[in-house]
Amino acid sequence: MIDVQVQLAPIFSTFRREVEELQDEILAQGRTSIRRQWPVSLTSGSTRWFKTGATLQGVKEETVTKDNNKSFRFWPTTDYAIFGEYGTGRAGASSGTPDPRGYRYGSKQGIRARRFGRHTISAVRPEVTRAAVELARKFAAHMTT
Repeated sequence: MIDVQVQLAPIFSTFRREVEELQDEILAQGRTSIRRQWPVSLTSGSTRWFKTGATLQGVKEETVTKDNNKSFRFWPTTDYAIFGEYGTGRAGASSGTPDPRGYRYGSKQGIRARRFGRHTISAVRPEVTRAAVELARKFAAHMTT
């Protein structure tokens, strides 16, 4: 009988943890960028929809983990913020973007959607993508050396 022992390199025991840490770091940077852009989107130009602190505070965020995937969700929660994001009445319904589940447009004229939440996400997307690619490259370089 021959006794064979195989000792795996430490990379095999820590790889999963390090990938999860990379994922968490990318999400944290994205969250920071979104939090910084949210007030800017509320107060800038044609998307202006900010008369009280209600809209600024009227957002919910969470990190969702499903299987091996994590995502960061960000959406308006207070009536004031929801009315601004999705509009109301016929004007809101004609804004052309699906409304959230359970939200109903009334029959009055109403207001058009201001889309400041979507504006926030589109404004930070290039920054978050660049940061994620940079982190992934550093991670890959570290794993292959």
